[in-house]
Amino acid sequence: MSNAAASGGYYIAMACDTIIAHHNTITGSIGVVGALPNLSNTLKKLNITYDTISTGIGNSYPLDPFIPMKQKDVATLNKLINKTYHRFVSKVAESRNMSYETAKSLAKGRI
Repeated sequence: MSNAAASGGYYIAMACDTIIAHHNTITGSIGVVGALPNLSNTLKKLNITYDTISTGIGNSYPLDPFIPMKQKDVATLNKLINKTYHRFVSKVAESRNMSYETAKSLAKGRI
């Protein structure tokens, strides 16, 4: 790893027997971050309208940056992020021959 390696840098390297990093390398955490732009208020301010057509009630795409997110969409995204974090910690535990609980106690999204 060179100057900086976010959590993805560690994710890629963790299966190796040896990880080589420059002594000044900043390595990201064992963690997952999710961020989505939402431009619905920007469109409103610019007086731009945005329409969708769907095949039924509630079938709109939840990650559409032009539509305000509903609570169920936020819950769905949180579920996906948590599932990805669980998979990440599981792979760390497997790669480092430790229990999931031990890996999770070391992880916690810290750098």
